[in-house]
Amino acid sequence: MLSKTAKTQLVELLAIKKQLGFKIVDTHFHPRDVMGIVNSTTSQTTLPANGADQCCVHEESGPLEIFKYDRLAKVGTDIAFRYLPGFIMSTIRQTYSRYSRKAFDAELEFCEIDNVCLLPIAPWATTESIGEAYMGDPRFYILASIDIHKTPAEAVPKLLNEYESKYHIVGIKLHPNLQGFHPTPSKNQPEVARTLIAIYEECSRRNLYMHFHAGSSFYTAKVDPSFGSSPRSHDFGRFENFFTDDGGSEIFGRYACPILIAHLASYGVWEADTQLIQRAIKLHSNLFFDTSGVSPRIISKFIKEVGWKYLVFGSDGPYNRIAYNLIFLWKGLKDAGLSDSERVEAIPHIYGETYGKSIKVK
Repeated sequence: MLSKTAKTQLVELLAIKKQLGFKIVDTHFHPRDVMGIVNSTTSQTTLPANGADQCCVHEESGPLEIFKYDRLAKVGTDIAFRYLPGFIMSTIRQTYSRYSRKAFDAELEFCEIDNVCLLPIAPWATTESIGEAYMGDPRFYILASIDIHKTPAEAVPKLLNEYESKYHIVGIKLHPNLQGFHPTPSKNQPEVARTLIAIYEECSRRNLYMHFHAGSSFYTAKVDPSFGSSPRSHDFGRFENFFTDDGGSEIFGRYACPILIAHLASYGVWEADTQLIQRAIKLHSNLFFDTSGVSPRIISKFIKEVGWKYLVFGSDGPYNRIAYNLIFLWKGLKDAGLSDSERVEAIPHIYGETYGKSIKVK
């Protein structure tokens, strides 16, 4: 259950939401397991409507929340994935077996979330499975994901035509670690480079935003055998890999579409590299960072050294709890030394308005 302090902070935030009249958008949610442990196309439906309905699951806190996604949480996660993979696999299976559609709706209601961005990561979670389950519900914005290693560059435009027409996608999710590619095209094999460039160019042409994972990653060596083999990396997604050796970038400043970087570019690493982030912002004017799974300490540091105008809220649910991510962002804002007027200006933008005005432009 939420601690007394956490409940107080959540109530405080939601009271301000009511007072200022803004919407909350969760820019980072995975309705299917993207780690390859649970294959919902063979073992379950996406956040099933039937099954175990435990609608208070959103008030629980795990070790990650207890340690506020900070250094101890990262050390513990690394140890668990390395030495206790069975525990991790069991936890993920349990998460997606008990987190029903009813539980999802209960969490959104409890946290007063107005809209949610649903993120696939192919091949582990496909655009089709999420699109079929959620299209037509105005609360949900669907992103696409393309299997980088199995999709030739020539197939990308037709695939995106289908996704736009059928699912009304608003962006593309890219995960360099789980999908096993280097975000800088020239550092990949030629076929992968061509596919990446095709995706980047099509996003720019269609005004679809690109949502990149950034940081290191943890995952188990075993996956559901129905997926077959697919390349992965622990570190391709580190933020320095978005830059070329000379300090430039084959991504930032090259394409006109908005780019959203997950986890303040700091997943699995000690700190957000704010100097590198500032360099990226200078190269790419419409660059933003989501706060999913980020500690209040790192959020506060980001605001002090970079500014709040580049931040948007995200949770990385249901691996993480939406409520705690709302609270940790709120605490990071309060600890950042903003004046009362600055905080009043920042809150609606970070929790929803920046996404609606500057990122989701479709």
